[in-house]
Amino acid sequence: MASCETRSCQLPGGIATAANRAVLFEGCVITSTGRPQGGFTLGTFEVMGRDGFAGQAFLVDLKNETMVGWLNGKLIVTIPEIIAVLNLIAVAVVTNSQLRVSQNVAILALPAP
Repeated sequence: MASCETRSCQLPGGIATAANRAVLFEGCVITSTGRPQGGFTLGTFEVMGRDGFAGQAFLVDLKNETMVGWLNGKLIVTIPEIIAVLNLIAVAVVTNSQLRVSQNVAILALPAP
């Protein structure tokens, strides 16, 4: 399993609160299979939970954008909501092409404009 750097970061909770939403998941990226195909980035990434999400898994299917999110095998979010991934160490949004194994991330679902 990947070793994941940790650091306390309050940003995801602040963003979720401002959008009247909740943080969907926090953890360490353990797989990332995004690959270019026909002008799109297709793939999945999986995050293993930490802290309050320990023992759980979050899987995301992507086609350029994060399209659907699965918590422990159950579909919990899909477009048109904006599924945002935040790097908790760099304190920045992570695009799907920037995802790397061992990144410590938070996943939020924000309302579409």
